[in-house]
Amino acid sequence: MRRRSGHLAPWRGHPVLRSAPPRVRDGALDDEYLDQVVAAFGITRERVLAHQWVDNGPGWAVVQLAGAEEVLALEPDLSLSALMDVDLAELRTRLLESRNRIAAAAGIPLDGTWRPRPASA
Repeated sequence: MRRRSGHLAPWRGHPVLRSAPPRVRDGALDDEYLDQVVAAFGITRERVLAHQWVDNGPGWAVVQLAGAEEVLALEPDLSLSALMDVDLAELRTRLLESRNRIAAAAGIPLDGTWRPRPASA
């Protein structure tokens, strides 16, 4: 692989592999921005398990909730500034695809029929 402007480029026919650009901002979200995010998602700060900047240019931030179902149940207010650039339909699609891949790999049906095995005595 050769380095070309911060990205890895193919070398002798290898598949294209790229690394993300370096972060321009990281660490915890400031209180004011986190307040905007939780207001936009209609949740309280107590539901946020963790948060941080993952900004390599577009201004991305991550807020961790308890699970995918909680994320899928969000009803955000898109008029609030914290969510102006979020494609929620794409986010929902990706979360559902991820959940389905994980469940399939673990052999867990998503039709509600799965039950955990009883503990061995």
